[in-house]
Amino acid sequence: MTKKPLKRGDDVCEQNTKYLWDVARPNQYSKDLSPFLSTPRFPSYPSAHATVAGCAEVLLSYFFPEEVSEIKGRMELSAQSRLYAGVHFKVDNDEGLDLGRQIGEMVVKVLRTQNVKLR
Repeated sequence: MTKKPLKRGDDVCEQNTKYLWDVARPNQYSKDLSPFLSTPRFPSYPSAHATVAGCAEVLLSYFFPEEVSEIKGRMELSAQSRLYAGVHFKVDNDEGLDLGRQIGEMVVKVLRTQNVKLR
């Protein structure tokens, strides 16, 4: 399994959702807000960063079940970083994590049917 096909599928799902809802970014609501990172010119919701983190959480947890809480915590922090950077709202991250987890569960379902394991 490579990262590229998984990332591509994740991008398609998340980008389609972004344009369906077409939510402005935080700095578009207030000229007084200066994000710490450059703000992409596409809609905010859901966060792609959080979507990838949610998917990674599920996949890594499948392969490393003894590390589930550590993995979950790190992926949630990864998603939150976009809020702190000023490029997303909390809901963008929460829903992105949820979307990514759903995508990850679909992939894990396939991995289970093919009996794919790390060890």
